Amino acid sequence: MAKVSVLVTGANGEVGHTLIPTLFATQKYELVALDLADLDTSLNPFVKKFYKGTVLDKQLITSIFDSEKIEVVFHLAAILSTAAEKNPEKANEVNVGGTSVLLEAANQKGQKNKKPIKFIFPSTIAVYGLPNLDIKSKTPPLKENEFNSPITMYGINKLYCENSGYTTPQTTSY
Repeated sequence: MAKVSVLVTGANGEVGHTLIPTLFATQKYELVALDLADLDTSLNPFVKKFYKGTVLDKQLITSIFDSEKIEVVFHLAAILSTAAEKNPEKANEVNVGGTSVLLEAANQKGQKNKKPIKFIFPSTIAVYGLPNLDIKSKTPPLKENEFNSPITMYGINKLYCENSGYTTPQTTSY
């Protein structure tokens, strides 16, 4: 059986370091990685192809979808909380703009092939904006739609992207 072609953005990050070997071990996936820096050598054995670049590069992203026949995207690339607070404009550009580039490329390729591309975009606790420690300590485990008032640029970016990429089976058409 043919392996599913998977793109992992932000491959060098903490989640990528765990996800890539785990996916590889299943022997179901052919992994394609994207990151700004050279791929960590510990990940090389698990990756069929590595691309060095940014999620903002529309030409690069389109060429990856075209040449690698991507069926699943794990979008992990982001500017995280501390760096995002120091440079909110850059964080917005990368976190929102990069996600938009990937969603657009996946959507265009999915429409062309008449087969949707799965887009996995892990969430973060940063999308929840509990106003203070007192409320946090008194609040039972949150439901997904509670306290969606992030207080960091990273959380704001993530929640925006989660909402902008949401579709239901009734609204997806190919």
